[in-house]
Amino acid sequence: EHHRLDYFAQYLYSELGIVYSNITSRILTRSREHQININITNRLTLSITDTNDPERMLGETLRILDIKNAALYVFKYPYHYDITENIILPEALNLKLMIRDGLIIRTHNELVHEEDLIHYVHTNKNYTISAISSGNQQYGILITDIEGNDLSMLEYVTGQFGTTFYIQSLMNKLQSQSVTDELTNIYNRRGILDELAKGSQKLAFGEKAYLVFIDLDGLKSINDTFGHDAGDKA
Repeated sequence: EHHRLDYFAQYLYSELGIVYSNITSRILTRSREHQININITNRLTLSITDTNDPERMLGETLRILDIKNAALYVFKYPYHYDITENIILPEALNLKLMIRDGLIIRTHNELVHEEDLIHYVHTNKNYTISAISSGNQQYGILITDIEGNDLSMLEYVTGQFGTTFYIQSLMNKLQSQSVTDELTNIYNRRGILDELAKGSQKLAFGEKAYLVFIDLDGLKSINDTFGHDAGDKA
């Protein structure tokens, strides 16, 4: 009986060793996959160059993460979130991205009302809702069928793309400031030349375009007499 107990103990130790090895192997494999996914996400977010890229890149990233179903809803304007204030979401959001059964479905910037979105979430109870945000700026909502053990990766992805949306909004703002006049919000010299170049390419043969010039006489005397604020109002 003593020898049989020794044999049984050795058998248990060997089985525990095999189980432990399998667990650590899976953990290391998952860690490597996690690191690979992080690297892919970083490269994709850094490759964004225009306003249409964030949604497409997010879709590609979600597919790499093997997320079969997802939907991205974006606010018309960035929404400022303050924990001390009541949350009042806009009545409608734009559907920017849809993944169904692993395929990216072309969307046409459809407008989705709040009650329809709530109904969609209630009818898909296994889905996870994540915020696309950066700091206090909320840019949209991402709904996915990701499993619970992958939530940390999803959190990282949405955080990266929240930063991307923030950078994109800064780039758009700088672009707008570079071609418009701060006082009147109409095109400055650079903006006018850019629009003339674009407009001339759109003209059909024989089609005409018109330029309208408006000038204000005596602006210098207004500025000199009453100050630049009065000149701005004039």
